[in-house]
Amino acid sequence: MSAPAPPRSHITQELGLAVRREGDELHGVAALTPEMWVPGTEQVRTSILATWADTVAGLLAVSVLAPRVPTTIELDVHLYDPPPGAGRIHAVARTVKVGRVVVVSTVDFTDEDGEPIGVGAGSFMAAPDPSLRIPPEALRLDAVSRPTGRLRVPFADRARCRRREPGVAELPRSEDGLNSSRTINGGLVALVAD
Repeated sequence: MSAPAPPRSHITQELGLAVRREGDELHGVAALTPEMWVPGTEQVRTSILATWADTVAGLLAVSVLAPRVPTTIELDVHLYDPPPGAGRIHAVARTVKVGRVVVVSTVDFTDEDGEPIGVGAGSFMAAPDPSLRIPPEALRLDAVSRPTGRLRVPFADRARCRRREPGVAELPRSEDGLNSSRTINGGLVALVAD
């Protein structure tokens, strides 16, 4: 009888983004690998940048909305040029507006030489279910900001995203792809559109 498979880490943690707080900003950095490329190219997928934007902007929303769980209501990424496929990408997130219901943040992406790659933005609100609470350990930035592994297969394969036909993709709901509100992580939704 074989031993049970070890639990898988969360898909987004395998993307290698390490996050640290610097004053009111969150700074993230990740090394690019071929498993992050758009198939047939040597450029990082825009959906990975969207996932990183969702991560750093979402962590800023956590600091405002806690102990309530933030949920992504809008997320976008705009690139200046095709993104690189090698080196490191840096993300700097800043809170732009905190309202009674919505938190809005921006994210600036640069390459390892500090050259701008693009910008992202995210809007978040507390999950409608008030019983959903952020686990206390997730409120410590160092507990949620460290990668737990390395992406070993292409991103779409790891997320189990399947293209059924032109214009139709499917992303299954799985434990390793859910956020704190038990819905599919906002950044992974971008993979379906990608």
